Amino acid sequence: MVIGEINFWSILVSGLLAGYVMAFVGYWMEGILGLPRYDVTLAGTVFLGQDKPGRWTLGFIVHEIDAVLFGIIYAGFLYDILPGADYLKGLIFGAILTVAIFILGTIGSIAGGKVFKAIPNKPKDLLTSLSLRLIYGVVLGLMYTPV
Repeated sequence: MVIGEINFWSILVSGLLAGYVMAFVGYWMEGILGLPRYDVTLAGTVFLGQDKPGRWTLGFIVHEIDAVLFGIIYAGFLYDILPGADYLKGLIFGAILTVAIFILGTIGSIAGGKVFKAIPNKPKDLLTSLSLRLIYGVVLGLMYTPV
């Protein structure tokens, strides 16, 4: 199925897989360069509470939906204009995504957004976020097959 210039099935599978790899690596970040573990299920904590049943499941579902939506942005708006091979396009997209999320998160937190206040924003957390989004971008770039 192709929507406009986007290969829908390719971006769906690529986004889900890239999001899963990002989540998997995020849980193992503590042992790498002393970076903190990255919990992709923060959205579940915000909506349901720290120890509520379903927190992890809801948070992971929200994370995977975000991964596909960001993939659609990549495929629909940036794939054709980013330079280089597919992995480089993905790497650049991961960097752009990190900066955009940081800016939106900062603005949202200042404005009082409940979800944004849960996002860690210490220097090591930002380095972890950048690393994971670069990994997400590379996997997305390598997996996505355009029309």
